[in-house]
Amino acid sequence: MKNLTYLSLALLFFACNSGELRKLSPEEAIALAKDGDLNYLYAEFKNKDGQPLNDEERDLLNSGKMTRHFYVDSNDEIKEVRVVEPALEDKFFEIMLREVAVNPLRNMTLVNIDCSDLMSVLADIYEKDQAVRTGGEGDMNAIDSLNQQQTVSIIEQCGFPTKDEVGGEGMTTVFLVLQHSSSSLMAYYYPQIKRAVERGDIRKSSFALMQDRLLMWNGFKQIYGSQISNGSLYALEDPETVNERRATMGLDPIEDYLEHFDLNFEEEVAKMEEVSN
Repeated sequence: MKNLTYLSLALLFFACNSGELRKLSPEEAIALAKDGDLNYLYAEFKNKDGQPLNDEERDLLNSGKMTRHFYVDSNDEIKEVRVVEPALEDKFFEIMLREVAVNPLRNMTLVNIDCSDLMSVLADIYEKDQAVRTGGEGDMNAIDSLNQQQTVSIIEQCGFPTKDEVGGEGMTTVFLVLQHSSSSLMAYYYPQIKRAVERGDIRKSSFALMQDRLLMWNGFKQIYGSQISNGSLYALEDPETVNERRATMGLDPIEDYLEHFDLNFEEEVAKMEEVSN
């Protein structure tokens, strides 16, 4: 009888735990998206409280205003998707998730790269990038496309470069090429770029511009106020604290920045408030 009781408890414990779901880390979710895993489409979508989505929540998700957290069973199959309001890092996760599923490398033909001579390769890319932007000959879109092909080939064949390997100008070149590329390519390499910033290989001020650009292109408000759209400051998150955020990234006060565009910060904020009302 005693053994039977222990067995019953063990079975009950196993049954309870077998139904538990594990939340995927952002890295795991991105890896599944890169592999083209679409199982989440058949999962149960719920809100943050674990309830089925209502019409408003579905509309917000479909318009890109919400983010998704993925939960898997013991077989690592996605069984549940929680839809929540995104914090800042959630927004970049959602952008990456959308873009990597498209796979921006799918239609790109890689070229052979001599990984032992990256500094020379990047110096040539930098020269072409700057020449076409300072009055040189050539079609900018065609040159950008060629530079992206070479830079992606470097990353895919040699790994994401470091400052120790290619120097400061080499890292600037990698960043500029990605900055001049599509939202999908920026999002695809966002984790590597972020790690390069954390190592000090890429300036935080440059990264701030890329973050704002990614947010703008994907329908979110920017956070540093670097993006101008149609002659006005693009929608900005928490304008009252923007200079605090800018300072952490080595950026000048937004009032000084906007002077370069003949814009007044207070007037721009007033216009944004008028639109939101």
